[in-house]
Amino acid sequence: MASSKQREMRVTLLTFCYLGIRPDRPDGYYITPLNDYVQRILPHSSSFALEVYTSREHVNRIGSLPFGRVLSLEPEELMAEVWDDPEALDAYHNLIQRNPTHSGSYQARFRRLIAVYLAKVAAIRKTFLSGCDACFWFDSGHWISYQAGHDLSQYRPQLQDGVTANGLSERLLDAAARYGVVGSQALPGKKKFHMPLAWMHEYGPELGYNNARDLPFCSAVFWLVHRNSVELFFTRFQHWWLRLLADGKAGIEENALTLMTWEQRCHVATYDTWVQVLRGGNLPRFTGM
Repeated sequence: MASSKQREMRVTLLTFCYLGIRPDRPDGYYITPLNDYVQRILPHSSSFALEVYTSREHVNRIGSLPFGRVLSLEPEELMAEVWDDPEALDAYHNLIQRNPTHSGSYQARFRRLIAVYLAKVAAIRKTFLSGCDACFWFDSGHWISYQAGHDLSQYRPQLQDGVTANGLSERLLDAAARYGVVGSQALPGKKKFHMPLAWMHEYGPELGYNNARDLPFCSAVFWLVHRNSVELFFTRFQHWWLRLLADGKAGIEENALTLMTWEQRCHVATYDTWVQVLRGGNLPRFTGM
């Protein structure tokens, strides 16, 4: 008897294109590199889906680009799945004023920004409702943030030369199935990390580390999550976000992602490693954290 055809494994590429929430960044900061990236990836593989979240007022504009599925949810609606407090934005604003290193930060100045930061974790979980096997989150503006020094005028499509769909879904699916969750490592040598480093290091002994100063911090630019690990990823992130707030330590989602990573011994790859994956390389074979 012939066996039934095996279901094709699928990866969902996920990002945000919320416009105007950071007034210091023009719309092209997100739209331009995202459009170039999509043109290189989506037409060449049936193993990918793409989901882009944007505000309701911008859905028609984003939908006119060659994207996959455009979802119109305000970031506060997604944030509420992580932090269910109707006064969340007020509570965060009040708390971050007591952060000695970041009381004047972007997230302190631009009220809705923290909603966008927290919303990405809820969006990752929602992605699996469509039946995908792995979700690959990427910041839509990272080609400008990391490759063009945050300067849109310095961005050129050639920065994405070499990005290829060839084998990308297989590489992502293999890594997701092997490791469950793979994050991205923040650039080393930081003297503060959205809060005083001492605030982060205080949690090391609780998590079984004698010297938390040797541990990596996490960036939110790339995250790969397998369907079997998404609930653990979400609930432990939520735990650490609420724990930081309860301890009076207002940072951003990268602080809670870092603590979740330390706790769960998740693996992280550098930004440059992730870019090489987009260009045809493989993630390293991780060993113990």
